Amino acid sequence: MIAQLNGRLVGMTDTTALIACSDALTLEVYLPAYALEPLAAREGEHVTLYTRLTLETQTQGASFTPRLIGFPDEAGRGFFELFTSVRGLGGRKALRAMASPPETIASAIAAGDTAALKKLPEIGAKLAQVITTDLRDKVAPYLGSTSYAATAAHPAIATPAGSPAELDAIAVLVTLGQSRHDAERAIATVITKRAATPTDPTADELVAAALSGA
Repeated sequence: MIAQLNGRLVGMTDTTALIACSDALTLEVYLPAYALEPLAAREGEHVTLYTRLTLETQTQGASFTPRLIGFPDEAGRGFFELFTSVRGLGGRKALRAMASPPETIASAIAAGDTAALKKLPEIGAKLAQVITTDLRDKVAPYLGSTSYAATAAHPAIATPAGSPAELDAIAVLVTLGQSRHDAERAIATVITKRAATPTDPTADELVAAALSGA
């Protein structure tokens, strides 16, 4: 499971972000509607997204397409998981419906405000009623979450310290399953061991050294 993604934002589409985790690896990540514009303002910067890997059914269940979905914070990811627990609200529909930050939608649900929910894309009167019925007693954890849309400099998208090669190497290790802390420590160890080397290592060299323990 890919739980967190770190890398440089190299491009955007109408629904996705392209995150370069290394010179050789760029991932396409689907985003909720509320996060698209704020993230686009950070193109070229290193960003962090909290992710969920889903399998989308194709051709009446005969095949599945993997989709990596990203959120600016863990609260956004948690709300998405709760939101999609509602029958009739699949992943892609939920991403489009999340045109407002999670706490705004959660507030409408908690208040039973179906009129507000119907203003969201993809949400009709019947589905709005189902959402409030199913989730009204479950949204309390998300009523006070800080939204990505509230600030372009979201703390979960902070730019980490280090050279571009070091940042790319850390991102690759995280993508391979290491925690952010372990990845940073591994790369720091490699840099310390290579202190006397006259040339700066590439991201690939750093990753190889970290994985081999050299």
